Amino acid sequence: MTFANFKSKAGLIRKAAIFAAFLLLTIAKPVNLTQAATQQESSFSVTTNQNTYQRNTELPYFDLLMGPGKTTTLSVNVINNDEATHRYTISINRAVTNTNTIIDYGQTKSEPMVGLNQKFNMTSIVSPRTQKITIPGHQQKVVKFKVTMPKITLKGVLLGGVHVRQEIEKKEESGYTNRFNFVTTLLMRQSNKSAKANLRLNKVSVTTNNIGVINASLTNTTAAYLTDLTIKSSLFNANNSEKVIAESKQKARSVAPNTKFNYQLPLRKRKLKSGHYILDLTIVSKKTEQTWHWRQTFTISDKDANDVMRITEYYVPTPWWIWVLIGLGVLLLLILLLILWLLFKRRKHDNDDQNESSSNN
Repeated sequence: MTFANFKSKAGLIRKAAIFAAFLLLTIAKPVNLTQAATQQESSFSVTTNQNTYQRNTELPYFDLLMGPGKTTTLSVNVINNDEATHRYTISINRAVTNTNTIIDYGQTKSEPMVGLNQKFNMTSIVSPRTQKITIPGHQQKVVKFKVTMPKITLKGVLLGGVHVRQEIEKKEESGYTNRFNFVTTLLMRQSNKSAKANLRLNKVSVTTNNIGVINASLTNTTAAYLTDLTIKSSLFNANNSEKVIAESKQKARSVAPNTKFNYQLPLRKRKLKSGHYILDLTIVSKKTEQTWHWRQTFTISDKDANDVMRITEYYVPTPWWIWVLIGLGVLLLLILLLILWLLFKRRKHDNDDQNESSSNN
């Protein structure tokens, strides 16, 4: 083989090595689709219009002070910043507390309110509850909702949100489609008198939903919301209350008024036997200077223990396509190492030839 031929082949080998390394890195590094979606600019925007009952005109959201029986109209401007025509769904939802212990305005379900007359539910005081509109490119529309405050007295606040969602025109070939949402807070009250939140622990149990979790059912029975909460939880065996089996600490949590919600302590790979356990749960609100602490004993049955074992990461079998990706990654790595070894061996051979030629001269 002449040096020119080898040089040409070496160039191809180097290119193959670079390509193999690129493929390896592509396979080894997962794509964060959620992050990519959030980094893209939304194709629409929403602005609120001033309301007669707005308490503070400098706030970017609705904060209304309405007496019993009063009626008003809320309006928002939905602006299509895109070239194409798009469809939108606008709804006014009551605030709930999700399983991450975060106030959520995006849920359209009409669950009962805890500790408050159902006449104060958004389904009763807002008309219409949901509207669908179509906006041509680079145009906007005003969307209006009629709000009627019940004639009965409310101590505290009603919390909801104006939720705007751009409908999906077509699904992408990849199967992933970005859906943009916009939410602005809707806070309503009849007077400036505030209520103090009251949390209550109802029941502790173990549940399985993709992962095993210790589920603590709680309620906020008052028309008051909580923000910037710190939540600490620890799980113990009732026979050994000093050894922590699982624990968690969360900050910046929030709770909506008059809602029932579930706080969840993930078990991850931990195996639990049937028996008696203790959940130690503490919720601290620095803003309202309130602390709730519970230490409740509960029982895990044989069935619950087996369900947790099947669902936890320790027992979940690895999907077949993961093994395929791992195999391809290992194969590409071996090819890359072989190519590098051949290049190193050839370079060493060339150096030996040069040294032999120098010694002969």
